[in-house]
Amino acid sequence: MKTSQQIEKAAAERLANARAADVGGPIPFPNPWDTFDPTKVARDASPADITRSYLEFSKLCQKRPRRTHRL
Repeated sequence: MKTSQQIEKAAAERLANARAADVGGPIPFPNPWDTFDPTKVARDASPADITRSYLEFSKLCQKRPRRTHRL
């Protein structure tokens, strides 16, 4: 469970990020996971860019082999 202070801090950081994105400035509180995902696309990406990004991401995170059941 998050404390009310943690919730307020997260809301303030999201608001600051949204304001910076609206004016086209750098995001003050970037998501640390974005550094690990080289396939990230912009908010206004075209459907072709999103599809290309998904295909690249699926190469990084391959599906696990399916289980086979025998009787």
